[in-house]
Amino acid sequence: MKTVYMVTSGSYSDYGVNAIFSTKEKAQEYIDLFPDSDCNGVTEIDLDASRLEWKKAGRDTFIVRMLRDGTVELAEPRPLGRSSPSEEIECRIWKRSEARAYAGTDTQDCLSCQVWASDATHAVKIANEKRTQMIALGEWYA
Repeated sequence: MKTVYMVTSGSYSDYGVNAIFSTKEKAQEYIDLFPDSDCNGVTEIDLDASRLEWKKAGRDTFIVRMLRDGTVELAEPRPLGRSSPSEEIECRIWKRSEARAYAGTDTQDCLSCQVWASDATHAVKIANEKRTQMIALGEWYA
C-alpha cells in the first residue's frame, strides 16, 4: 500500500487539505516555507484506505437525520456492517411528505446521512455542512 503525507489546516467546516506529498520530508519542507500558516502538521495516510483504517483511526459510522432548519432528529452510532457507508459522506433527502406512512401528519422531509465521525457531535457537524450546501445549491427546496 502506498503512503502519502498530507498537510492540513483548520477543523470541521474550515478543515482543508493544503497539499499532499510523497515523502514526509517534502511535507515538512512545505510547512517550513509557510511558518505563519495555521497548519495542523503532517498526517500520514495510506492511499485506498479501507473502512478498517477509518475504524483504526478512531472513527465510527453514525446516522444523522436533520430537518431543513437544522433541527437534529437523530444522531447515533451505527454498527459497522455491510450497509455501513463508504469512506464518503452519504446523504439523501428522505421525502417523508410523499410517503403513505406519513400521510395526514405534519412530518417534514429530512436529510438522512451516514458518515464516519469521531463522535455524535462531529457527525452532526458533517451533516449540517452537507445540509447547508444542499440548500445553497438548490438541491433541497423549501
